[in-house]
Amino acid sequence: MQYRRLGRTGLQVSELSLGSCVTYANQVDFRAAKEMLALAMDSGVNFFDKADVYAGDKNESVMGDAIKVLKWPRLNHLVSTKFYWGLAEPDATRQPGWQAMRGEHGDPWCIKN
Repeated sequence: MQYRRLGRTGLQVSELSLGSCVTYANQVDFRAAKEMLALAMDSGVNFFDKADVYAGDKNESVMGDAIKVLKWPRLNHLVSTKFYWGLAEPDATRQPGWQAMRGEHGDPWCIKN
């Protein structure tokens, strides 16, 4: 795996990332998502992506729960997230990404309009 330095942080981030997109919760269950995350990490991927709009934010819960079960040390991976402003019909049941991740932190943020 090739890595790149993330700005001036000193963090080494894998050139490839694994994103949850619409897959987690919609197309694969928790067990499969956990296996995908574990295989990616075993292959050198340390950069994972999610967003509050993927699978109605269920992807974040799946990713957060899987990372907890895998017991990854906090400093060995990076989780990026995005959140969207101005949703046409805000859903009061949706949680902000960092809460849906069940305590797992979101690192870089991207605000989409």
